[in-house]
Amino acid sequence: WRGMQVEVVTVVPGGQGEAAGLEAGQQVLKIDGKPAASWTEGELRRLWAGELGDEVVLVVKGDGGRKRIRVEVPAGPREIQPGSNHEGQ
Repeated sequence: WRGMQVEVVTVVPGGQGEAAGLEAGQQVLKIDGKPAASWTEGELRRLWAGELGDEVVLVVKGDGGRKRIRVEVPAGPREIQPGSNHEGQ
C-alpha cells in the first residue's frame, strides 16, 4: 500500500466531498500534511473511520491544478479500495 498513488475514485453526489470540491479522478497528494503515498492502508482506514465531524485536510491535484480541501469525516459505512491505479472504477 505504501508508495501507491491515492486517487479519488467516487464522490457522493450532495455529500461532504462534493461540497468541499472533491472530484473523481483527482490525485490526493497530502492527507493532514503528510504525503498521501506514505500512509498505510490501516492508517487510512483508521482516519476514515474517525468520528463524524472530524476534519481531514487534503491537498489534491486535478485538471484545475492543486488545491487544499477540508472535508468532514462522513457518517455511515465507508470503503477504501487498495491499488495503485483506480482508472475506470
